[in-house]
Amino acid sequence: MQSFLERFYEDVDANLDDPQTSKRIDKAKKLHLLHVAEKMIWERILMISGQESIVGRTETTIQIEDGKEFYLLPGNFRQFIAMELRTDGDSNQVTSTYRTIPLYDSTPGVVIMSEQRGMLIRPKPSLDESQTWTLVYQKGPVRFHYATANSVGDQTLGSGVPGTDAGELILNDGYYNGSLLGIYEAETGQEQIREVVEWDADQRLFHLRHAWSPKPTGTVKYEVRPVLPPYYDDLYAMDVAIRILGRRSRIRGRIGLKQDRKDLWQACMGYFISNVADRGPARILPVNINEPDP
Repeated sequence: MQSFLERFYEDVDANLDDPQTSKRIDKAKKLHLLHVAEKMIWERILMISGQESIVGRTETTIQIEDGKEFYLLPGNFRQFIAMELRTDGDSNQVTSTYRTIPLYDSTPGVVIMSEQRGMLIRPKPSLDESQTWTLVYQKGPVRFHYATANSVGDQTLGSGVPGTDAGELILNDGYYNGSLLGIYEAETGQEQIREVVEWDADQRLFHLRHAWSPKPTGTVKYEVRPVLPPYYDDLYAMDVAIRILGRRSRIRGRIGLKQDRKDLWQACMGYFISNVADRGPARILPVNINEPDP
């Protein structure tokens, strides 16, 4: 089988339908354009899923220390939801909560400085010992990659080093939290996808929400893949090809590809809307089916 990125490179070339253009646009450039397309698609998915969707909702733990007021945010941070002090990490037993506050407000809470600068906790913590809090946030898109696993546990996977054209491994704690990790090749246990709940960059270990079933064996090849299911993820290759064709003045090919892309996007929107349909249509953001292409 192939990983998402391997299929992506082939699909971009097929959509371009021009060997000369394909040679001029190398894999590094295609990968860069993929990151751009992923951000746009991710934002649209969040919008059409509605405010009550759990798409993108992610958690990580933060050690709150005495006298320390600035804390870094995880690398895939997009939007703050809450900071919770839980009993034994149980989300049903929250004993204290921090919400966001403006800089000029004197009430207790959290000030989000920026993704790079982190957050400020006010007032400055005064503790006898450190406390483990849970940061609940909405994640943004991450960089995809594929590699051969170094180890496979019942509910973990040790990352391998991606090849030159296989994306990059980001060594920031928590970066892959909330992302999807899939096994696309193994002796047994392939074609499984699991959500990452904790990425330990020091140990290079993915901790998963659910155990493997069955546990992958043999030479295990894995990927960090997009949130779009297979077939719908053809949208990425279409978006990249459309952008390249626009720069190459291939108007006829671009128009045909945009129509195919529109049809697939309508189906993709229906998929995500249907997964929050049990909450009532009035609680889902309205979708204009005639929206222009991104």
